[in-house]
Amino acid sequence: MVCWAPHELPNPFLITSPENLEFMRRMEVEATRVKREILAKKEETQSAPGVATKSTVGSKSTSGVAPVDNGLETRHDNAPLDPGPSKPAKTDENIDPSALAGPSKPTKKVKAPAAQLDPDALFAVSLPGEELGEVEIYDSCDELRRKITSYLDSTGKTKAAFMRELVRAAAAPEYPIKIQGKQLADFMRLEGATGGCSSKVCYAAYVFFEKKRVAEGKAKSEHRLEMEDEWESEGGLTREMRRGGYIVGAGMDIVEDDLGRVRTVPAY
Repeated sequence: MVCWAPHELPNPFLITSPENLEFMRRMEVEATRVKREILAKKEETQSAPGVATKSTVGSKSTSGVAPVDNGLETRHDNAPLDPGPSKPAKTDENIDPSALAGPSKPTKKVKAPAAQLDPDALFAVSLPGEELGEVEIYDSCDELRRKITSYLDSTGKTKAAFMRELVRAAAAPEYPIKIQGKQLADFMRLEGATGGCSSKVCYAAYVFFEKKRVAEGKAKSEHRLEMEDEWESEGGLTREMRRGGYIVGAGMDIVEDDLGRVRTVPAY
């Protein structure tokens, strides 16, 4: 195997660089070609009549033993001929040189944003009672918080842009509203089916997502139908904060279910 000094290579700083591997491959091919030419000339010389072979030129036989063929053509002065360029280090031509440079950094997958509804189609929807800000709400506050989180994640919109959409969807001449970032943050921190029902964010978010559902032509969800059964007689989910107390028997607790219904259950 031939070893190359760093200064003899195209890239003396990285032995396994692609240009060095290509250089050594070309040198190997060239050395093979020269060697084949030398062998071809030797065969022509041996087959020509009246020409001495390499085993008898410049050498004498002793004790009837023929001289050893060392694979090199000899001259009359017994000096070996130059076999050509030195044979470079052998490399596997099936190996991609770029693979020797080390693993590359994995490409980060970027989540493609979901297809967005035409805003004109959404804001063109009209809901009963919206002129006076009296659209009946049939989503729990927890469900609205879930929808807000999903919408922001899928569209990549900022909260500021989302609040502008809420105002555009819910505001009316008789019901002008403004929503600030703190109001949205406060609503998102609450819990429970009626937690935040008195917030303007609750009303505006319901109007926005209801218009979005109608514009997309989607059917009502099971949760929506259950909310209608529970709250339709009262004009939708209450928009007033529950005040006052409850009188319950000993060993009983008051709970609110996912539809906002309040009932008593055993404390244990």
